[in-house]
Amino acid sequence: MKSAVLLSMVLFGIALAESETQTDWSGGPGVSGPVTDWQNRFDVAGAMDWDTEPGQLKLIVDRSENLITSADAPYYVIAVDMDQDGDMDAAGCSYNSSEVFWVENANGEGTAWTKRVVGSIAQPRFIAVADFDNNGYRDIVASSGSEDRIVLFRYGPGGWSTSTTIATNFDARQIRAEDIDGDGFSDVVGVSSYSGDVCWWKNDGTSTSWNINYIDGALIGAYACDVGDYNGDGHPDVAAASNNSGDVVAYVSQSPYGYSWSKHTLETNYYNPVAIATGDYDNDGIDEFALASAWGTGSLRWYKFLTTDAWTSHEMQGAEAQQIYDISAQDMDGDGHPDILAASLGQNRVVWFKNREYLGEPWETFDVATGFSGALGVSSGDMDGDGVPDVLACAYYGDKLSWWRVSGFTTPSLLTSSILSIEPPDPNSVEWDYIHWSKTTPAGTSVIFRLKTSFDSGNMGPWSAWINQPGDLASVISQGGSFLQYQVRLATSNPNATPSLKDVSILWNPVSIEDEGSAQVDGALIWLPMGNPVSGAFEVAYRVDWTSTVDVSLYDSSGRKILTVASGEASPGEYTSMIEPLPAGAYAIVMNTSDGMAARRVVVTP
Repeated sequence: MKSAVLLSMVLFGIALAESETQTDWSGGPGVSGPVTDWQNRFDVAGAMDWDTEPGQLKLIVDRSENLITSADAPYYVIAVDMDQDGDMDAAGCSYNSSEVFWVENANGEGTAWTKRVVGSIAQPRFIAVADFDNNGYRDIVASSGSEDRIVLFRYGPGGWSTSTTIATNFDARQIRAEDIDGDGFSDVVGVSSYSGDVCWWKNDGTSTSWNINYIDGALIGAYACDVGDYNGDGHPDVAAASNNSGDVVAYVSQSPYGYSWSKHTLETNYYNPVAIATGDYDNDGIDEFALASAWGTGSLRWYKFLTTDAWTSHEMQGAEAQQIYDISAQDMDGDGHPDILAASLGQNRVVWFKNREYLGEPWETFDVATGFSGALGVSSGDMDGDGVPDVLACAYYGDKLSWWRVSGFTTPSLLTSSILSIEPPDPNSVEWDYIHWSKTTPAGTSVIFRLKTSFDSGNMGPWSAWINQPGDLASVISQGGSFLQYQVRLATSNPNATPSLKDVSILWNPVSIEDEGSAQVDGALIWLPMGNPVSGAFEVAYRVDWTSTVDVSLYDSSGRKILTVASGEASPGEYTSMIEPLPAGAYAIVMNTSDGMAARRVVVTP
C-alpha cells in the first residue's frame, strides 16, 4: 500500500510538470505578450540576426552607410589619424571645389565629424599624407593635372601654412609619400601622364626645397603608382602603370639607392590600368602589388618578384567589378591575408574582394555598398575604434565621403522574449525548476540569460541575475507566479566570431511536489550520474541494499510507462543503465523492489 501511494504521488506530480521551448525566432519582434506559446516571435531585439537561418540566433555586423561629410566631386580619400589623437580621421580632395581637406573624427566612434579645409589647388586628383618636415604633425601633399603642379600643405602649432610648390610643369597623376633614399625624411613619388615621367622629389629636411630625380622618362600616359619593397632587400621600389600604352612596370632600386633603378616591364597591353595597391598577398613577408583596370570587369592581377629577371602575375579569379578607379589592400577579416577593396565607378559600387587564393580557391566578391554614385576612391581604417578595419570611400557624383563596417559584430546585443503565460491552477504553488539552452560559442563568445517571473503581466518586476550556465532555478528567481519572460545576451570579444543560440527551454511544476525522489525507501536508491537536466542519451544508476526483486521503469509526464529499464532479481550492489535519447520534457524513473520504492524526476532538454 505504501509503494502504491508513493507511486501515485510521483506520477501525479510528473503529470503536472510542464515546459516551454523556443527553437525559432524567424517570425521577428513585436509580440510583447502575454502568450501561451513563444512559437517563432519575440518582443524586441538589438543587433541580432534572427531570420537568415531559422533556428539560429546570432550577432550581426551593422553594414549600414555612415556619412562623414559632403564634398563637391571628391576624387580621392585616405583613412589616416591626421591629428594623432588615437582615432581614425579622413583626408581627401574635391575636384570641383579645388579643396584639399581633412575630416576630424570628433568622438572617435565615427558618428560625429568636423570638416577642415587645408587649402586649395585647381582640380586636385590625388593626395598623400606624411610628416614631411618631421615636426610631429602630419602634412598633406596634393597633385593637380590642370595646374600641372604638386603642392605641399604643412601643419604646425600655428595651423596650416601657405602651400609649398614641389613640382611645376608636371602633368601630375597619382602621388605617394615614401622615404626613397633612407635619410629619415619622407619624399614624394609621382607620375606624369603627358611627359611619361616617373619621378621622386627629394625632401631636404626643411620640406621647402625639393629636387627632382627621374626614375623613368618614357612611360607615356602614366596614371597610377605605388611604393613597396618588392624584392625584399629593405629598400623601396616603385610600381607604375600607363592607361595609354597599357604598360605595367616595376622599378627595382639599386645602389646608390634612390638614384639607380632596374626597369622591369611586366605587361605591355593591360587595358586602361589606373589603380595599384601594394600588399603581401601571399603572406611570405615580401611586398607584391595589385593592379586594376578602369575597363570591363576590372582585370585584377597581382605581381610578385621572383628573381632579378623574373616576375610572376596572378589573375585574381572571382574578383570582378566594372571600371575600377581605386583599390586598397587590407586584411578585412583577420585571417592574416590582405584582401582588396575597390571603388567601381562604372557600377557605383564599393567592393570587398576576399583573398582565398592562398587556399587554392577563387577570390570572393562582396558588396560593401551599391548605388554609391560615382565611387572613385577607397581606403580602410578603424573608423569606429572597435579594433576592426572599416571601409572608407568617396562618391564623385554623389558628392560625399562615407564609411561602412564589413566585420566586427555589434556586441553585446540583447533579445527579450514575449511574456509567457503558463496558466497554472494555483500561481502560489508554481515551482520554476530548470533552464536549459543549446548554443555554439567559439572562443571569446558567450550566451547568457536572465529571467523575470510575476503574478501580473503588467508588472513583471526586475530581472534576475545573469545565468551563465543551464541549471536549477530554485535559487535564481522568485517562485510562484503565472508569467515568465527571458532575456538573452549574445557577446563576443572576437570581431570575426559570433555565438549562436539554437534553443532555450524553461521547465516548471504548476504545483509544489517533491521532485528529487532519490531518498532511500526500504533499502533502495536511484540517481543520475550525468546530472539533471539531461540531453541526449543519459545514464541511470540505482542501488539495492539486499537481494530483492527489482523493477526500474521510466514514465512520461502523463504517467504512461514508456520503458522498462531493468527487471528481475538483483543482489546487493550498484547498477547502471543507459537510456537512449528522449523527446524534451519531464519524466519519472521509478524503482520498485519487493520491500519498497524509490523515484527520481528527470528533465530532458533539447
